[in-house]
Amino acid sequence: MGSVRTVVGVRGTTYMARVRKNGLVDTATFQTRTDANNWITQQEAGILSGKPIDVAKFRKMFLPDIFEDYIQNGKLNEEQKARTDRLKRLMATLRLRDFDSAALSIFLDEMKNLDVPRPDNWKKAHPYFNGSMVEIDGVLTRRKMSSSTIRKYYYAIRTCLMWHSKMNGYHFDNKPFQDNAPPPAWGKPRTRIIEQKDNELERLLSACNQSYVNQENLKDIIKFQVYSAMRMGETLLMEWHHIRLDKKEPWNSFILIPKENQKTRNHSSTEDREVPLIPELFELVSARLMKRKGKPNEKVFPFWKDSSTLSKRFRVVWKNSGVENMKAHDFRHTGVTKFFEDTNLTDIEIGKISGHTDINTLKRYHKSRAKAIGSKLWKSLGAMPASK
Repeated sequence: MGSVRTVVGVRGTTYMARVRKNGLVDTATFQTRTDANNWITQQEAGILSGKPIDVAKFRKMFLPDIFEDYIQNGKLNEEQKARTDRLKRLMATLRLRDFDSAALSIFLDEMKNLDVPRPDNWKKAHPYFNGSMVEIDGVLTRRKMSSSTIRKYYYAIRTCLMWHSKMNGYHFDNKPFQDNAPPPAWGKPRTRIIEQKDNELERLLSACNQSYVNQENLKDIIKFQVYSAMRMGETLLMEWHHIRLDKKEPWNSFILIPKENQKTRNHSSTEDREVPLIPELFELVSARLMKRKGKPNEKVFPFWKDSSTLSKRFRVVWKNSGVENMKAHDFRHTGVTKFFEDTNLTDIEIGKISGHTDINTLKRYHKSRAKAIGSKLWKSLGAMPASK
């Protein structure tokens, strides 16, 4: 869109014409308003007809202007918009021409020391939700940006610049991203599981009774997550027709997880997944969940709209139970660990159940099979006593 602004100066009145298209702003000054309007018409016609791009003008742009254009005209969800909007402040003084390998490297290093932003309405630490704080030696301290969060900003910048270059027909400079590898998706992998020796599962289930609503449903979904090893998002998207029970041969029962409901749905190797029911899960589903079965396309757990909402409920349960250092994903860790400890399934078979597309991710669980591997080795060598 173009606009004309009247400028009254010492030498008389002039007219500044301004055109903005896909983030690019161009201006010119004229003696008459008619000339200014004609120039706007010509510029807009040139853009629409594929007029050669003046790359120099794009390179002079500040990155926040490019980010804003992406927010307004790109197809972003609310989370992506919020992240891109924050980049406007983090990279406020940087022009596109100055965004090189060194600049990206400095930005990534600075992010490591950046405090996690507090919510706008933050006043003090909540007894259940510390917000941007973490407890270290009994003292609440500001959390720093995690590697996985910095990784999201890395790809947000890259995606935005690729989009802008495509929309405006100039070459995308990928060198800064080639010279700076993306931060790892996680730092040191968590190994936290629900400990049986400390009766943690029983304590968590008992703490559900202190909730105001959905006490029994909270118990069900905690046990469901541990027994199924499904991702929380997959569980919340599960509908009744996805549950396939075979009461005559329960070992043939399974839960169907469509590709579109999986975190890795955009991976070429991802397919619809079938999660078999271990005896505890079969009992939970048939004896408790199926009692409130709804229509085929209704959600099995409609009580929480998304993972974030459910995680907040879990935090209250953890607080009331006295079980410390828990995260919602630890239920899944516990389930996968049980597959390694209690079964003879191969890594590939466990990966098909858990939905891990990269088998290397499962290596962290191999420690759970140290004794089993030794036993298998001795048996293969014929050295295991017959009584074992």
